[in-house]
Amino acid sequence: MSGVMRLSRARAAIVRILQGPVARGSIATLALQVLNAGLTFFTAVLLARLLGAEAFGAYSFGMAVASLLSVGASLGFGRYLVRETATACEQRDWRRLLGQTRVGIAVTALAGLAILGLGWLLRPVLAAVLEPNLLAALAIGLLLVPLMAGRMVLEGILRGLSRVVLALSGDQLVRPILFLGFVAATVWAFDSILSGPDVLMLAVAAQGLVILFLSIALWRCWPKDAAHVSPIYRPKRVLLGALPFTAMAGLAVLQSQVDLVMLGVLSGAEETGIYRAANRVASLVTFTMMAIGMPLGTRIAALYSRGDLDRMRELAGKASLAGTVGSLPIALALVLGGGFILELFGSEFKAGATALAILAVAHVINVAAGPAELLLTMSKHEKAVAVILTSSVVLNIMLNAVLIPVYGATGAATATGISLVFNRIGLTICVQRKLKMQVGLLWHLLGRKRRRYAS
Repeated sequence: MSGVMRLSRARAAIVRILQGPVARGSIATLALQVLNAGLTFFTAVLLARLLGAEAFGAYSFGMAVASLLSVGASLGFGRYLVRETATACEQRDWRRLLGQTRVGIAVTALAGLAILGLGWLLRPVLAAVLEPNLLAALAIGLLLVPLMAGRMVLEGILRGLSRVVLALSGDQLVRPILFLGFVAATVWAFDSILSGPDVLMLAVAAQGLVILFLSIALWRCWPKDAAHVSPIYRPKRVLLGALPFTAMAGLAVLQSQVDLVMLGVLSGAEETGIYRAANRVASLVTFTMMAIGMPLGTRIAALYSRGDLDRMRELAGKASLAGTVGSLPIALALVLGGGFILELFGSEFKAGATALAILAVAHVINVAAGPAELLLTMSKHEKAVAVILTSSVVLNIMLNAVLIPVYGATGAATATGISLVFNRIGLTICVQRKLKMQVGLLWHLLGRKRRRYAS
């Protein structure tokens, strides 16, 4: 009888979880992540085979630099507007919502164009330290900066409006489909060998169409009550509020892209291409937690505004458990069969198997530690997150500078893996001190065990 009762309770608990708003959003975003992972992997394999390691490395270098600079151009509004849009909607403060949205879009556009112009002016200086193919890729990659920054802001607004799947579909579904179509059409029409800058131009075209898609989506999803109000412009308050998010977003992207940029400068395009393939495959480990984190962020912001810390703790624990269960089998497959998987990109990419294994293990540790950064940023502790990210980025740069000249791609993976784990430990300790809660898989399982014994 006790076994039947346990089964009944477990079934009821599963039904309650699946009917929750976070779970519904997580399932939808997980499906989107799966589609994106498949498209991204197929595109990466196709490009690697079409371009070869050196040209693929030049393309990867241009994309990495564009990712870094676009975060600076967005000035943190992508993340800031998730929280502030959700809060304004919760409080039905439509005038504030319209004002902060307009300020965020305008400032981001100006910053993106300024970075583009400055980058083009500095090309003669950079020619002294970069290979010609990397310099050409950098010049085209700069065109992506204002487009990627604008995309981040539009995504943040849509996520704050609880349109998470629609927000993510632009970059994770529409863009890769367009990009893949552009590449296939170009190869078929011109029957010529593509270079890294050629592929980057196709990426610029796809990104521009994504901006159009997200703009139409925002127009259609905009709250009716906010359509005909007079906006309240508080640019100083908005800029100061977004400033910590600027640091966090920039540091987070620097943490993820500095290895590629430093490899390009210190080891050249070919080593960068091999590492890019390994890094791309290793990112599959995190997509379950990313799918959970998108709808979870909006939910946590709303719960924190109501002071419901117990529910925040419960959601964080479930996210840690689900994320680890989803990521562990993927990581195991990558560690054991990494060389075979990388050989799909071409025989020269098999050299990145060790780097792939190191990155996969580091990602699993991060996922198991739970959504600590999300809890802190959505509960207005972004300054603490920025301090921890700064420390981990400095550590990453120092380790890359030491290890890349000696070990190449494996050294970059080791440096990145160590800094990622260091970052996660710091965030976990910060959550415990700031929010008085323990996060991560271990704490969640221990908490469930204590509750079971208590009952």
